[in-house]
Parts: sequence; structure tokens; C-alpha cells
Amino acid sequence: MVACKQADADSLLQLMQTGAWKSFSDASKGWTTTMPVADMPAALPAVKDARARVESEDWGACGVGLKPHALATIDAVVAGMEAAIAGDLHESDRQYEVSKREWEAMNSRWSEIRATPD
Repeated sequence: MVACKQADADSLLQLMQTGAWKSFSDASKGWTTTMPVADMPAALPAVKDARARVESEDWGACGVGLKPHALATIDAVVAGMEAAIAGDLHESDRQYEVSKREWEAMNSRWSEIRATPD
């Protein structure tokens, strides 16, 4: 396995800030707080499209530990939005908790990457 260097981490961060992860973030923004359920059917296709693009993007050596959590985060958001649209707020809340755990796992892995010297 190729090691993750800080320059690789910088490149991945730039990709995440401009690529499919950014598209996901924009499309799902506020899904648990400010996005009305009525707006979710319109947002859902963009979230699903971003997931497919995240999966196909090359996140390099640094993304090996991040991408599974990113995809799991998106999957939970999709499931949560679908549950909210269907009127199952209990399941939507449960999926929010799943997405939050995956997001925290991503942040933890990102901290490890940044703390590891070349």
C-alpha cells in the first residue's frame, strides 16, 4: 500500500472541497435542521448523484481510510431523507445518528492523517 503523504492529503482536501463531496454537502445541507421535508424529493437525486461520483473519484492513498466513511455518511443521509419523505421520522432520526457517527469517524481519520508526518 502507498503511504499517505501530506502533499497527498492537501490534494485530497482540495478535491473534497471542489468535487463530489462538495456536491453532496451542498445538496444535503440542512437536511436534519433547515431543509423542509417537502424540499427533500428535489434534493435527493443530487445527493445520490454525488454519492456515485464520490465512489468513482480517486481519493488516492489518503482516501483509503476516509472514503468508506464518506460513502456510509452519504448512504445514511439518503436513507434518512427517504425515511423523512415517507413520514418515518423515527427512522430518519436513526439515520441521522448513523450519518453523524460516520462523519465523526471521517473526522477522526482525517486528524490521524494530518498528525502523521511524511
